[in-house]
Amino acid sequence: MAWCYAHNVQRECCVDGCLRSLSIKDMEHCEAAMALKNENEQLNYIIKEVNDHTILKKRGKLLDNIYNFVIGGRSECHMAWCYAHNVSKSRLRSAVQDLKHGYQRQQHGNRGKSRSIA
Repeated sequence: MAWCYAHNVQRECCVDGCLRSLSIKDMEHCEAAMALKNENEQLNYIIKEVNDHTILKKRGKLLDNIYNFVIGGRSECHMAWCYAHNVSKSRLRSAVQDLKHGYQRQQHGNRGKSRSIA
């Protein structure tokens, strides 16, 4: 368990205690990034963040994905990233799986269409 000084709570984190390094400004920025988005936009945001910070590392003849979870320009553990963005571990895991299987960013089918009022 690590103490998150930004929210003054104790949360489960890694052995490095990444939550200790998060500032209130970092937390507010992460929360704002997710707050006004609908579910589909949030999923696209999560996938974009993971994809933007994924590194391909060659191990013998195979390529492995190394996922970095960045908050405020620093690499943090996935638990700290989830807590800062108010995302569950299972939702992050699902987004990473979607990314591995070639998920394409999507938008709502009615986006940009005008509505008629009856």
